[in-house]
Amino acid sequence: MTKKKILLIVLPIVLVVVIGVVFAVLYFTTNIFKSTDELFWQYMSQNKDITNILENDKLASQTEFKNNNSYNSTGNLTYSTSTGENSSKYFDVETTARHDANTGRTYADATLKNGDIDLFNVSYINSGDVYAIKSADVVDNYIGIRNSGLKELAAKYNISTDKVPDTINIKDYTSFFDLTDEQKNHIYETYLPMIKNNISEDNYVKSNQDVQIDGETYNANVYAATLTGDQLKQILISSLETLKEDTETMVLISNKASVLNLGVEYTDITNLTVKINSLIEQINGLNITNNTNIYVYENYDQTIRTVIEVENMIEITYDRVNNKQILTIDYTQGSIEQILNSSTETNQDMTNTLTENNIGTNSISDGIVNDTTDTNIVVENLITDTNETEISLDQMADITVNTENVVQTDTNTIMDINTTADNITDVEDTQVQEISRLVITKETSDQNTNNNITFINNINDENENSISITYNMSSASNDSINNSYNITVTATSGSITNPIIETTTIDYITSTVRVDQVEEIQELTDSNTVIANNYDATQFSAFMEQWLGAFESILTEKMASIGIEDEDGVIVTNDNNTNVQEETTPDQ
Repeated sequence: MTKKKILLIVLPIVLVVVIGVVFAVLYFTTNIFKSTDELFWQYMSQNKDITNILENDKLASQTEFKNNNSYNSTGNLTYSTSTGENSSKYFDVETTARHDANTGRTYADATLKNGDIDLFNVSYINSGDVYAIKSADVVDNYIGIRNSGLKELAAKYNISTDKVPDTINIKDYTSFFDLTDEQKNHIYETYLPMIKNNISEDNYVKSNQDVQIDGETYNANVYAATLTGDQLKQILISSLETLKEDTETMVLISNKASVLNLGVEYTDITNLTVKINSLIEQINGLNITNNTNIYVYENYDQTIRTVIEVENMIEITYDRVNNKQILTIDYTQGSIEQILNSSTETNQDMTNTLTENNIGTNSISDGIVNDTTDTNIVVENLITDTNETEISLDQMADITVNTENVVQTDTNTIMDINTTADNITDVEDTQVQEISRLVITKETSDQNTNNNITFINNINDENENSISITYNMSSASNDSINNSYNITVTATSGSITNPIIETTTIDYITSTVRVDQVEEIQELTDSNTVIANNYDATQFSAFMEQWLGAFESILTEKMASIGIEDEDGVIVTNDNNTNVQEETTPDQ
């Protein structure tokens, strides 16, 4: 065969291969040949990092820093509240803490201050598995609980032990929302097809628009998909049917349920399957008439916003720009009830159950009993004679609280629940729809991670109640870490035309530094600490009732000394001295 013939055969093959490679490169590296639905899911897949918004990536490094090093820590907490324009209250608390890596013990205290004067102090120690607090103004001994045998302790108080762990592992709770990359990928790859398979190609639309995110304007390609109510139901049912066979995810759910001690109905795979079957039946009974719209906003190949909207019910917006994640959930008040009420069979069954059992709303309030307790109880013989190593309450102060000096708050000044029809203005025709909003924000840098959670009861009312929680945590650098926390609560009372806005703010700033050696921390034992596990429920409850009464009375007196008033605007004072420090027996 001549070279010319060989070239005539080889050249077309080479040309096809080259063209194929070019097309492949263009397809996988550009969007030239991709359809709208392909691009929709390509950019939708970037949202796998949404679970990170509930994590603070500095927490793990700070925990390791504190567990492996001795340290000293200082902090300052300020509390302020203002009502209207002319009334405000303020106080501050200084805190210290230290940890001895050699003994594993941790000490912390908080001191209420009036300028340079210490007014009231509470301290805390973790020694081994004992966690205890002390207020020397009340009793000069620590009072605590042993973090072991908790099921036995719960049984003493007639508490069901099914949902009580024998030992509480704090790490399990702090890492509750953590998922590995493998777990995230498995969930995404398993359940994404449930949505894909229920949306036809002609349900995808592409557009372009400017969008504002966190104060900046972005030009974005918008890829949208629409689901009918029936399609949404089918997606939910298909996902749940798949979940029953998905051993990996079922085990993950079971493990998370175990951390929360939810019981065998959630921790046992067989029982969990029964729960899922029941949920599928409930979804089958729903009549969802609202469409679900999904919008994915892309800017320079990056997904910057995703919106999932169930018309007139709920809208979820997830923004991810400049190392910042913002999850916003708006929902119409009563929308969940609207969905649930669409299942007529379920509601009829519930109605029949309530009727057959003669359950009414009055049965709840009828069960509330006003229990007047004599707080002048003298606790004797707290321990048995056979356990001489335990501290006896006979050796401690006689704590007596006189109920005559307790100022009771008129609950009507907090909330008037007896609103009558005469006080309600008929504004049904002009009433703006009430929409609640939850916003979760996370902003990350190499040095700091800032998280914020804000809840607004009604975004259409500028005077509506809201709460905001912010915490900023730093990396452990230069043998130190610095954190700050803020809680702001806004509550509105008064009338619609003359609202009274009360704002309460709590700020807490801490600084922790590694040290080679710390001041010695006391070891807590049965002989120097009142440990709840050592006593029966009646004895310990009676003691704690008196201790808490005395604690509240003394704290109220100290707060009054710096001008902090009760709800009625009356400065609370206490003429009786509840601070009895002499180690007299209750018989004296």
